[in-house]
Amino acid sequence: MNRLMKSEESARLAYTLDHLTVGAAILDGTSLRILYANASILSFLSEPWLSEGIIGHTLAEVASPELLPTLQFQLGKAYLSGERQTFSDVPYEGFLGTRGRTYWHITIEPLPKFQMPQTPQTTSKRGKPKMALLVTVEDVTAQVRSRLQLKAIHYITSVITDPYALPQVLDRILQTVQEMIGSTRCAILLQDRTSASRTGEQLANARVNSIQVAAHKGLHASARTWRPLISSNVLYKRVSQMNQTLIISDTSQEPDLQLPMVNDDGEPARPLSVLSVPIFEPTSQYEMEEDFYLTPDTHLHTREVVGTIEVYHRKVRSFAAEEVELLEQFSLQAGIAIRNTRIFRSIDQLAARASRNARQREKVLQAIPDGVIIYDARWRIIDVNDAIRKVMGWTNDVIGKHVSTAFKQSKAIMPALASISSEDLAREYEQRALEQQINEIKLIGADGQPYTMRRSQAAIRDELGDVFAFVAVYHDVTEQAKARERIEEEVTNRTAELAQRNKALQRAKRDLELESARMQLLLERLPSGVMLISSYDSRISMINHQAVQLLQDMGILLEPQHDLAEATRNAHGKNIESLLRSITMYRSSASPFPYEEQPLYQALTEGKAGEAEFFVIGPFQQPLFVLANAAPLRASDGTITNVVLLCHNITRMKLLEQTREDFFTAMAHELKTPLANIRAHLSALQIRDIQPSPEEQTLFINTADEQAERLVRMINQFLDASRVEAG
Repeated sequence: MNRLMKSEESARLAYTLDHLTVGAAILDGTSLRILYANASILSFLSEPWLSEGIIGHTLAEVASPELLPTLQFQLGKAYLSGERQTFSDVPYEGFLGTRGRTYWHITIEPLPKFQMPQTPQTTSKRGKPKMALLVTVEDVTAQVRSRLQLKAIHYITSVITDPYALPQVLDRILQTVQEMIGSTRCAILLQDRTSASRTGEQLANARVNSIQVAAHKGLHASARTWRPLISSNVLYKRVSQMNQTLIISDTSQEPDLQLPMVNDDGEPARPLSVLSVPIFEPTSQYEMEEDFYLTPDTHLHTREVVGTIEVYHRKVRSFAAEEVELLEQFSLQAGIAIRNTRIFRSIDQLAARASRNARQREKVLQAIPDGVIIYDARWRIIDVNDAIRKVMGWTNDVIGKHVSTAFKQSKAIMPALASISSEDLAREYEQRALEQQINEIKLIGADGQPYTMRRSQAAIRDELGDVFAFVAVYHDVTEQAKARERIEEEVTNRTAELAQRNKALQRAKRDLELESARMQLLLERLPSGVMLISSYDSRISMINHQAVQLLQDMGILLEPQHDLAEATRNAHGKNIESLLRSITMYRSSASPFPYEEQPLYQALTEGKAGEAEFFVIGPFQQPLFVLANAAPLRASDGTITNVVLLCHNITRMKLLEQTREDFFTAMAHELKTPLANIRAHLSALQIRDIQPSPEEQTLFINTADEQAERLVRMINQFLDASRVEAG
């Protein structure tokens, strides 16, 4: 009767296991021979086990070689201890060809009361039945992939406001791709728009003619310098034309296809199969749609491809649909990261320009999503933005207050500041700012919500290196999404926020352009020629009409000669050194004046301000006299960034000086003749050996008197001319 009851219990267990949605198998704890396997376990197997069955075979015959040692160890541990063993999120790469990397939840449960078949293999030497082991295997790939993807998206959204976070974001995407689908060789290829001399706006409008590896896993070191021109032999070109994912299962069939080399035990090797997924440039209208992540197929065919996510394999193989779907989802994240990085780089560049003007600084300050507080050198608040006002509950009267007073009067609760005096708080903040420390603080905001803020502080120095202000940035790190659905909402909110910032930046840009136009008008009204020369390559960054006219008068060819405005525009970017070396300059002494001795060269190379006067022979063989002044402009670290060159046409002044010299020479000559005559007659009267008659003496005296009268008339005429000239 007891044996019958045990048999019925085994039948009920078998019936239950057959109807489970997870895989289940019963093994002999000693020999690891398979006593039972339900339908879910059998569905995992391939031929010949799928048709022949595995009942009665040992685990060593059925399991894959890479899993067998681990399974044997864990099964033996459960058998000896009699305790349940659980293993969560176990990765398995046996289905790479069909599903990619999969994850499993495995449980090993000892069954001491299970009625095993009475055979020599299932009975101990003493006749006591051996213990069986129940192994359950649950596929948790979808949950693990969702968790990995959510974790990656959390990371991307936390650093996406950093203009220099793109490499970390792309690397994190590849890392997540590896964890989810088990690919050991993958890369993200982007359009090559890098240039040290281009601004953010120029980069956005730059013509792309090559691609580069922006991030990679498992590629050879040669991939760092791999920058092929975009052609039909590059996958990026094909993907951008088709606007869809491209799979090449055997690259040996296309020997002309250009691919980065993968790492094969330290040696470069050409991949034999590749999956290329396009990264699309997000559009503002598309980002605002509710189905941003749900219906990509309806929009992707009309959008620009800015790069690709590519997966490589050393062997010829196909790619599972799950792999393609996961990569297409992440390509959307990569596109947003690239777009936001470029936007934030433009924001930084415009913010640096706008900081010169208080009104512009206020607009940029309010556009920053993080809380920003600016202090003076005595730790009194100069300015704050709305983000930190909201957290602290501050109003406009916080401006001018000491840091300790401001925080104590705020509606936020900050336990860390409760026992710190005003002097100690200012001293601690100053030390953190000078060392540029980053720390996290906890507080209860004015809205009653708890916050964890990442605070970074830094000192702001002037050109002499003296600290004149401090800045503190508070970055909120408390918000974390709890479900996939909240990610779409968060991305939509961030997109709307970026659109608002873009509008603010457009207004700032227009104001900067207006200020630039005013400055240009001022330069055009100056009577002297003004040029701004870059110290990096001696090229003209700014020049006014007077400077162009003067260079043309000196014989320098700046086309068109008949249109001064067009010639001024064409002069931008020209090398001033090559222009000045093309003509011969002379000192006032008529000796040659080398370029290396001129004030511009001294200012560019040695940082010395100087002045020099020289002349050139113009196109009409007339001398043109120029007075040149050059002064260097330095950055905060003392390096020379630009040189200001002022040129004055002093030809008229020189001609006036020459006329004056001629006038005084003629005047001296005119005065010399009567004086010589007077002196000769007086000398004749003084000679004792010759006694002139009274008539002769009278004649000599009258002649001298006439010449003196002539001198008086000439002097009066000179005085009258001076009075007339003086008005």
